[in-house]
Amino acid sequence: MKFIIISNDKLVSRLIEIELLVMYDSKVDIAVCTDIKDISQYSDENNLIIMDFDAFDPKAASLISKNVGIIAFGKNQIAGQRYCDVFLRRPFLLSVLRKMISEFNDGQGRMPEIHEKNKHVNNFKLVPEKMLAVIDGKNIFFSETEFKILEILYENRGKAVSRDCIAKLISGNKSNSVDVYVCMIRRKIDTPFDSRFIRTVRGEGYIFNDKSKID
Repeated sequence: MKFIIISNDKLVSRLIEIELLVMYDSKVDIAVCTDIKDISQYSDENNLIIMDFDAFDPKAASLISKNVGIIAFGKNQIAGQRYCDVFLRRPFLLSVLRKMISEFNDGQGRMPEIHEKNKHVNNFKLVPEKMLAVIDGKNIFFSETEFKILEILYENRGKAVSRDCIAKLISGNKSNSVDVYVCMIRRKIDTPFDSRFIRTVRGEGYIFNDKSKID
């Protein structure tokens, strides 16, 4: 696997580069790029791209093949999360980035198919009558719209659900508002529990992941 770091922030690029060299005992192919004039050239499926969405327009990532993994970082999660596979909101720990890289390198960056359809997935349980989820024994409450979206993703786990589809199912909301709600949901169920229950499927939408814990 070749790692492509796309950022014009020399310090950040160097820190990520050092992290990769340490992870792979200096036996790794790394390229650092400071512009995106020909970003489509990085569409080799053996590449993993780590891209700075603060420095460049996230939409540029859509020119890269969907077969290429993209880990992005930046301050605006709502605007950036639809154009990458994993989004890290600044500031983030390098240890978190290391875990994300390890998942991709182990072949886990793309979501596997999940066929199990029971009402309790690992440490996660939905309680529709109270519009809450129970995670590790803790009750997490949601607004009506947040819960509807979470329920849609949960009931369709293992399948990517498009933003347009979700928008129609929550009474005609605009698809861009779905990103806002998903961001709010993630802050409640992912960040506090070091988990990734909801993942972005680039170019398709969102997917609920029952293998959510980051080990």
